Amino acid sequence: MKKPKTAERPKPPRRDCKQAKTWQLYYEAMARWNEAAADTVAVTFPDSEAVRLAKMEASRFQDGARQIAQGTHPNIVSGVWK
Repeated sequence: MKKPKTAERPKPPRRDCKQAKTWQLYYEAMARWNEAAADTVAVTFPDSEAVRLAKMEASRFQDGARQIAQGTHPNIVSGVWK
């Protein structure tokens, strides 16, 4: 997966991609992107719902990346990803 040139949302891998490492890189990139979005919005609206939701999404993607690294992600366990 290429690094995005701007602050745009990372592009997901193809749906038929079966490489766990590719999905792990995507999950990590999405976690960073959501954290950056939360930080940006928090400057102007520190207690907004958007900040809370972006942090929740970042946490969800971090958990997914951690599961992939440990080999416990449901798609690895079920044999969808290698």
